[in-house]
Amino acid sequence: MHGYPEVQSRIAALILRGYRDWGVKKVFVEGAFTFVDLSVFHRIPSQTKALLLERLLKDGELSGPEMAAVRIMDAEWSDPPVSPFQTFGMEDPKLYRENVLAYRAVLARRDRALEAITAIRRLHASMNLPSRNQLSEQLDRVEALVRLKLTPAEYAEYQKTRAQTPSSPDLDPALRAAEEFYRLAQQRSRVFLTRARRRVPASTAPRILVVGGFHTASMADLLRKS
Repeated sequence: MHGYPEVQSRIAALILRGYRDWGVKKVFVEGAFTFVDLSVFHRIPSQTKALLLERLLKDGELSGPEMAAVRIMDAEWSDPPVSPFQTFGMEDPKLYRENVLAYRAVLARRDRALEAITAIRRLHASMNLPSRNQLSEQLDRVEALVRLKLTPAEYAEYQKTRAQTPSSPDLDPALRAAEEFYRLAQQRSRVFLTRARRRVPASTAPRILVVGGFHTASMADLLRKS
């Protein structure tokens, strides 16, 4: 999503609204490990800074939360508040790197796995099976898994029906890599909440957590249960 300036601009706008209208003082972001220090931007002249921020956002080098943080920092600099706006990373470095490696492993195996899925679909078609059956439905889940497009609920359904998954030398390595990717992603969701709770003192002010779509549903479920 860092490659989509419009998405990041909308995230920045939501954070700015939260700061202005809801009293948000702390934002927690996926993909970072520690407090995000953006004070270097304050030393850049305003006109140059505006052009630089837009360029960095367009190039995917600056995220929406960082863009919002720079603008808020400039507003607070001349009139420092008692509780300044802050941006924190929520990642565990080791877990994050393992998830990145799993992601790359899926990419390296994806093309051959998709070819294997296509071959299995042709075989099923030659058997004159009903157009919709358990095998075809599981193949749909398997393809979404290899493409890393499953929601948490869909991944749970895939795990329940794992025994129905076809096997082949080209498909199996991709499935193992994708399953590892999703296992680590679920662990990261739990870490995000733990770290966000730990870093924020008791306060009535709302907090904003910026995460990718897969994490959203599982984190919301964990929050409801807590």
